[in-house]
This record gives sequence, C-alpha cells and structure tokens, in this order.
Amino acid sequence: MLYQKLLLILASFIIGFFVGKARGEKKGIRQGMLLTPLLVRKKSLEEGECLLCNKKVEGLFLSKEEKFL
Repeated sequence: MLYQKLLLILASFIIGFFVGKARGEKKGIRQGMLLTPLLVRKKSLEEGECLLCNKKVEGLFLSKEEKFL
C-alpha cells in the first residue's frame, strides 16, 4: 500500500515535469519568434544598415548639434 502511494507520487512528479517542460519550450519558442523582429530592427538602426539587404542608410538620427536647434 505504501509503495503504491510512493510510486503514484513519483509518477505524478515525473509526468508533471515533462508536461511543464514541453509547455515551457513552446512558450519560449513563441517568445523568441515575437522578439526576433524587434531585435533585428534595433540592430539595423544601431548599425545604420539593413541586415537583410546590406543597404546603408544615413541620416536616420539627428546629430547632437541638430537636436538642440
């Protein structure tokens, strides 16, 4: 009787672990897919060129002197 309860508890923890792991992986993949376009855009703006077509873009940001005019 005691062994059956311990086995049931152990099986419940193992099943819960794997179900939680699978849900966590799906959630992480979804968050990565949502965040990637933002990171690509940020990097493109910081470097001043398109990461997809390697086209240089200048004059996106005002210089420090132009901000105060």
